[in-house]
Amino acid sequence: MKEELISIIIPVYNAEKYILETIKTIKNQIYKNWEAIFVDDCSEDKSIEIIKKQLSTNIKLLTLKKHSGTAIARNEGIKIANGKYLAFLDADDLWDKEKLEKQILFMKENNYAFTYTAFKYVNENNTKQSRKINVQKKLDYKEALKNTRILSISVMIDLDKIPKKD
Repeated sequence: MKEELISIIIPVYNAEKYILETIKTIKNQIYKNWEAIFVDDCSEDKSIEIIKKQLSTNIKLLTLKKHSGTAIARNEGIKIANGKYLAFLDADDLWDKEKLEKQILFMKENNYAFTYTAFKYVNENNTKQSRKINVQKKLDYKEALKNTRILSISVMIDLDKIPKKD
């Protein structure tokens, strides 16, 4: 399979406690052709310093001039994304090491423009039982509005089929 570039957009706000693990979850992906775009939303902790130590050709940092919220941070990251595919990850979340590989293969095999995966809620100490949210076979617009079935960290978009807007 040709490994096309996946741009991973990660909004960051005061995530120093988690950000290194989030970076590791990206670096540990089996699928290796990615760029990670961290968008700092005016963090007041050491998030930026931790990210700067990890910068490389495929790990980038964009800093916003004023605190604007997660949606603006994601949109700013999308603007500079170079990938054919977009994926989203939050600064305090983790992925299975096969997440990108399995999802992009599924998209290509089915010619999908947009996919999402199942996900698990887990607390930081793993002291409570985690809760898994499975993918529904069919999800219409009304159902999507009623329930949180699509979590941003599970989404992947093919930009050839759903292009970025300027």
